[in-house]
Amino acid sequence: MPTIPVVAVVPDTNILFSPDKTRWPGTEMRKATADWRGVAATTTYLPEIVLWELRHQYVSAANATLQIIRSKNEALSKILEYPQQTLIPEESVVPLVEARLKKWISTEEIRLLSLPTSDIAWEGVIERAVWQRPPFSRSDATSPAEKGFKDCLLLETLRHHSTELLRYAFAMFVSNDQLLRDTVSTELGGNRGLRCFESLDALGSFLRL
Repeated sequence: MPTIPVVAVVPDTNILFSPDKTRWPGTEMRKATADWRGVAATTTYLPEIVLWELRHQYVSAANATLQIIRSKNEALSKILEYPQQTLIPEESVVPLVEARLKKWISTEEIRLLSLPTSDIAWEGVIERAVWQRPPFSRSDATSPAEKGFKDCLLLETLRHHSTELLRYAFAMFVSNDQLLRDTVSTELGGNRGLRCFESLDALGSFLRL
């Protein structure tokens, strides 16, 4: 029986996103990695900046839900002339979300890629931002908003940890952001570099070749 390759998979936030915040992140990725078991053994690496972005999404969803419940709770109390029920305090939302994400990482055996703050060449990041060089997007009359700081931090995280990732048979970065994919491919790709895919389906097709 042939040996299946062991591959490292690094998802961007958009790959793990789910509108249903009652579920853990990466539902589709869990299904995909289960489907790949016959062709590849995968290890998921989560950039710290992606974890922070997920935290923000879950905290925002929790706070929005809490605000709705608080409003309904107040209205119900007035209707029934009954004391309001105790709700989760707002200051508990962040630690509760962090605990939930920590449990997810542990259960899924995900490995974290720390943000290498002290090793990033910040002058280079500033120069990229000023001149709107990838992964910073160019602003114009039709798209005045500038984007790219989070993507630049993700790029620098991949650069810093590339030696560890490239110990695997393949190291895969998955993102539906074309500008970021192209930048990662240009700067960290090559014959033995990171391979970039726009979706889990595209990655699955490659693994089944």
